[in-house]
Amino acid sequence: MPSLYRNFYRNFYLRTGGFIPAKPLNQNMYPGDFFQIRNGEMIVLGNIFRKGIVAPEEVQLSKGTRLDPANWNFNDGVSKPGRGEGTDGVSFTGAGGFLFRAKNPESVQIVNWNDLQQKLIIQLTQILYSFRELYVVTEVVTCSDSVLVIARSEKADDIEYFHREAHRKPLFFKAKKLDVQNEKREVFASEITAQTQNKNEWANGFFEYEFYEEPGVLSHTLAGAQTSLLDMLKANELNPNTALQYFRWTDANLDDVERLFGA
Repeated sequence: MPSLYRNFYRNFYLRTGGFIPAKPLNQNMYPGDFFQIRNGEMIVLGNIFRKGIVAPEEVQLSKGTRLDPANWNFNDGVSKPGRGEGTDGVSFTGAGGFLFRAKNPESVQIVNWNDLQQKLIIQLTQILYSFRELYVVTEVVTCSDSVLVIARSEKADDIEYFHREAHRKPLFFKAKKLDVQNEKREVFASEITAQTQNKNEWANGFFEYEFYEEPGVLSHTLAGAQTSLLDMLKANELNPNTALQYFRWTDANLDDVERLFGA
């Protein structure tokens, strides 16, 4: 998806209180869908209810909670908002500007997520699957009518994307993502830092060659600490009995929105 869409996705998350548009924009997302983000694409792998990971009698779902419509009508980079409720006459200030309008937003949510989250960690990382990275949709929003326009340039007739939706399709969602427990992450980071601090001394002794290392500069990054930690666990150290010590669920956030654009 071109970077022209990034402005809309970022604004949508910030202005709706944390909801994320589906990608692609017309893809239905249901409570319980689980997916990964690969190369900027959302790959939906299944649904925890359809797969039987959680039984119907275990889940409590809201049946359509009305949301404040004021939070579901906004724009950015618009010089002329158009006439009435349509998009006639709308003009933009540049590429990536957008106009979004929606009516009667309603939410369907997994109400008792807290009752399910530990079971899901064990099932999804140990028993049924071995996921190390995963998102689970916990809430979706539908609207009775919505329209989205994204500009390719400032010209009113130069449109990158236009769509009007007249049905209650679940196109917007919130999700939880697998994350590493803070305690385990901190221990791992400390161990790696300690190893790095004397790495040059060890290398010079082992290779019998004097390599130069910039003083005070670490030769690694902890940006990928979550994946590295799990990859470096000893065999059988991560199992159904210990999974909850390593994993937790956190809210999908703006960093995850950026991942949809390869950031």
